[in-house]
Amino acid sequence: MKARDLTYAGETLSSHGFMIGGFDDSPAGDTVTTDSQRTFGTVSMFYGAYQPFVYTSYEDRLVMEFSIIKEPCKDDDKIAEQSEFELTQNEIRTMKKWLNRPTPHKLTFDEDKYRGVFWEGSFNVEEIYLMGATIGLKLTFESNRPFALVEPITFSGELIAGERLIINDTSDDEGHIYPSLVVTCKESGDLQLHNSIENRTTIVKNCKADEVITFTPTMQVRTSLTSHEIGDDFNYKFLRIVNTYDDARNVITSSIPIEYNLTYSPIAKVVVG
Repeated sequence: MKARDLTYAGETLSSHGFMIGGFDDSPAGDTVTTDSQRTFGTVSMFYGAYQPFVYTSYEDRLVMEFSIIKEPCKDDDKIAEQSEFELTQNEIRTMKKWLNRPTPHKLTFDEDKYRGVFWEGSFNVEEIYLMGATIGLKLTFESNRPFALVEPITFSGELIAGERLIINDTSDDEGHIYPSLVVTCKESGDLQLHNSIENRTTIVKNCKADEVITFTPTMQVRTSLTSHEIGDDFNYKFLRIVNTYDDARNVITSSIPIEYNLTYSPIAKVVVG
C-alpha cells in the first residue's frame, strides 16, 4: 500500500501523529482477504454429471490487515531511533478507543486510486513489541460488506406523469441496490413508480397532495400524514437501482407529478494492497 494516511470516523491517522507503515515482517498493507468472493449453491443432477447454480451469495465480508507507526522525525538527515517509535500507554489507549469501535464507521485512504471509494467497519488492534516496548499497532479492519462503496450519488428534481428519470448504475456487481428515496406527491392519487429495467412497479395508493413518502435502504416506508395507513396501501415492492452485465439503464416513471430525492452508493469491487 502506498497510502500513508487514512480517515476513520471523521478523524485522520496523521492527526494522531501516526502513519501507515511496518517493521520487517510486520504487515504494512499487503495482507487482505480479497473482496467479492461468492458462494455458489448447486443441485446435483444426473448422478453429479450436471450441477447447475440455484443461488449465489456472499458468505463473508472484507477483512484487511496493515500496521501503523508513529511518524518519525521530519529531519531527513537523521536516522530514526527506536525511541521515536515507542508508544506510551496513553497513546495506545487513545488509538484503541478511536479505532476499536463497537459499531461500523467510514474508512477512506489518501491514495489517489481510492478517491471516492470508502468502506464501513471497525478495527481490532494488536500491539507490536520490540525489546519490551510497543513500537507499532497491527490493525485488522473488518468490513460490514464484502466490498467497498462509491461515495453517495444523489438525483433530485421533479417528474410529471409519464416523464422519465434515467439512472445509469455504475456498480461493479450485477443485481440491485435499495436507495434512499423521498417522494413528495404534487397531487392526490395512486403513486406508481415503474422501473423499466426489471419491469417492477412500486405502488402506494390513496396519496394526498403534498404528502411526503420516504423509502429507506433498509426497506422501510414512512409517510408524513398520520391519517394515511400506508401499510395497507403499499404493495411492498421497493424501488431498486439495478444493473445486469449488458444493461445498467434504469428508466423510472411516475403515475402522478412528484418531487424526488434519490440517493445510493454504487458497489466498488476495490481491494486495498
